[in-house]
Amino acid sequence: MKQEYQRQPLVSICIPTYNRADSIETLFSSLKKIKENHGSDIEICLSNNKSSDNTDQTIAKWKYLLDLKVIVQATNIGGTLNAIEVTKLATGRWIQIIGDDDIFYPDEFSCLVGFLKKQKPETWVLVGVKGAIEQEKLFDSLTSGSYPSRLFRRILVQSSLNPYGFIGMHIIPSTWMSEYHQLSLNNTRGWPHLALFVRYLLKSGDVFIYKKNVVEQAVGASVLFWNIGDWVRVGLGRVDLVDGIEVEMRSNPHFLHLIVLREIYARAGVKNMILWKALEEQDFNENATKEYLSRYCYLGISSILTLPHSVLLMFLRFIPARIIKFTMFRLGYGRIITDYDLRKSTMTEFDGIKRVL
Repeated sequence: MKQEYQRQPLVSICIPTYNRADSIETLFSSLKKIKENHGSDIEICLSNNKSSDNTDQTIAKWKYLLDLKVIVQATNIGGTLNAIEVTKLATGRWIQIIGDDDIFYPDEFSCLVGFLKKQKPETWVLVGVKGAIEQEKLFDSLTSGSYPSRLFRRILVQSSLNPYGFIGMHIIPSTWMSEYHQLSLNNTRGWPHLALFVRYLLKSGDVFIYKKNVVEQAVGASVLFWNIGDWVRVGLGRVDLVDGIEVEMRSNPHFLHLIVLREIYARAGVKNMILWKALEEQDFNENATKEYLSRYCYLGISSILTLPHSVLLMFLRFIPARIIKFTMFRLGYGRIITDYDLRKSTMTEFDGIKRVL
């Protein structure tokens, strides 16, 4: 029994949370059966980002039942850092970071556990997610199995990074956690798992596609989805993400260049830019031009190819948000706008684009 207790967990499930007491209750309920089925193979870690609701009480209720490892931040450190800090509690062979408003499918997770026990611990695994539309489209075009990094780099450039944005689909080898912890991303924006994923591919790591839906994405997550598709502006505009990746790119100098160009013209990327203006007009007017210019500058001579995108950016700069909102409603995006405005008016410390967790 003592030996069983001390062995390394197979998977550390890491939950960054902020003001989601009701949602996290549902997540904990889905984890209960997983913990019962797999015991010490599963470790559950949580970072409470100084929540102001009754998250503390919900955590206390489940702490011993799920054997939670918990850290409470003294101040709100932002969503990006919270997603990094929670993994510092983890000791498993693989790390899965999950949103506090998402849920697990216990039976499918049990199949995943059996699969992982047969894998090399350095393998990066991408699992199916119900409700993540872009990811579902990607998985429809792929078969389950192992992909060499060189092949997967081509797949990534063709598909753009948008389908990989949902953090819960990534089962990350723990051997990469030290590098993850060293990422110095802007505190309020960014998806560090994508930065790490790109670095992993550049170091010739294999990727395994596991198509079963292990996780279900929260219904309301699409309200904040532009952070995923527009992540490159974080790297090029505000932080050292690109510099950090470029250090590893000497053997493949065109990879990130292609990603940036593809992200600019990805359908989701264009839609995200328009929604940014519609939902956060002041933030768009203050930051969009300089952040997109940093992308164009990075592309060098290839920035000529982005002329239509640049024209759209300038057009949006001078069009009132109310007109864009009206147009978006007519095009069927009314629910996203309404849900966003409702959250903004009712949620405590709602930060919109900044996506504090």
